[in-house]
Amino acid sequence: MTSHRRPVLREELGGGYWFDPELGKATELTTAEFGLLSHLARNSGELPRGLSAEEHNAARALASQLVEQSSCALASGLWDSVRVVPLPGDAPRDAAAAPKRIYFEVTRECNLACRSCF
Repeated sequence: MTSHRRPVLREELGGGYWFDPELGKATELTTAEFGLLSHLARNSGELPRGLSAEEHNAARALASQLVEQSSCALASGLWDSVRVVPLPGDAPRDAAAAPKRIYFEVTRECNLACRSCF
């Protein structure tokens, strides 16, 4: 196992996100794409049974695309290193479960006393 930080699959309403912590990059996923990737992560890279040839090729292409773009150690088939974060059961229906981005604005009035500051 490498010392790389683990990639994360986070479920959202209507899809999810693939996070590459090494690159600091997030890729938005459809519900079907999230379902496929979470299946791969939970089943050590094994594709679901019963896929048509077209679905199988599309699934492999999506997985390969993310692995090629990723700095994480998935090329060796280490799908078990992916952390899957399911959508909380009480997730609001009109908002994302977590923000896509957070911006901080530091002004001259800032005393750097927030929990987020070190």
